[in-house]
Amino acid sequence: MSTSASSSTIVVGTVNRCHLLKIDSYSRTRDLLPCGTCATSRDFRVGNYTAHIQYYPNIYYVSLKLILDVGTSVLHHKRGQVQFSVLDQAGKPVSEYTETTTIDFTLNQDSFTFFWRRSPCFTFSANLIKGEKWEKWVLLNGDCFTIRCDITLMEAPSATTPVEPDAVAPPSDLHRHLGGLLLGGEGADVKFQVGEESFHAHRCVLAARSSVFKAEFFGPMAMEEHTVKGVVHVDGVEAQVFKAFLHFVYTDTLPDISKEEEIWMAQHLLVVADRYDTERLKRVCEDKLLKSIDVNSATTTLALAEQHHYYGLKEACLDFLELPGNLKAVVASDGFDHLATSCPAVLREIIAKLAEL
Repeated sequence: MSTSASSSTIVVGTVNRCHLLKIDSYSRTRDLLPCGTCATSRDFRVGNYTAHIQYYPNIYYVSLKLILDVGTSVLHHKRGQVQFSVLDQAGKPVSEYTETTTIDFTLNQDSFTFFWRRSPCFTFSANLIKGEKWEKWVLLNGDCFTIRCDITLMEAPSATTPVEPDAVAPPSDLHRHLGGLLLGGEGADVKFQVGEESFHAHRCVLAARSSVFKAEFFGPMAMEEHTVKGVVHVDGVEAQVFKAFLHFVYTDTLPDISKEEEIWMAQHLLVVADRYDTERLKRVCEDKLLKSIDVNSATTTLALAEQHHYYGLKEACLDFLELPGNLKAVVASDGFDHLATSCPAVLREIIAKLAEL
């Protein structure tokens, strides 16, 4: 007698967000803001919610308040975690000035407020909180400091619906078949000439994935000479980048790329995705670049974001440059000259930041 088996999985959905808040001229904010009043950060998104940070320098201690406004959104998250860290000049959290707070969303409120004291330890007394040690630390760092706020929201655990093994369908392999169609070229009805290389493709597939291709092949542009003859010349794109672009159009995945070329390829594919209005490729490349911002890539990514209006990516690059050590290293890099030439407006923003250090 055979034995049947089934299985299920407990899953917890999460949302993660990091926000940097720089406090310039700490002593001036301490002197100018009366006790109980605050300065407020700009709004930023945490999942479906809007959040901002309030900075109070004069409530017997320096404090920060995270305001997470649920608004009209449905609250799916039950618990979470907020961690505030003061960063040193290298952009690393100072363990002495780091505090973590657990969030409980079980209360029926429209907004949730979490309090964190600016102290070496959460339980330290007020005279230590605003004593010489903290004041000297800030003074040695140019009378300014940067707070990093890491927010994690977790949904209630839920179990996937048990499915009998013999009822489980195999994963989709449509991408494999379409990828084979691209490689084999069967039925191809358009050729792209990219420099010295040519690529054959299928108009229907391209039109289904790109509104630009749809207009070019099946709209008013379809009667233009290059479209009728089936040869499209592509300028301003390297052949290997266009090949990777077609691979994504057919398979919805990026091709295997060496670690050294990942950032370069993501930057160039982001430009092509913008050119042909392939929204998912934009998001994939933007996400990869957001996670890879460093001293070597910050200038080229920032220039790209400015020129193609990727405001979230630009904001992330500027947040990275707000840290004094990062900004000085970027200014000394080779990519800074390219940024100065291609995006003078952004250069002025960076110079203003540099003058504040």
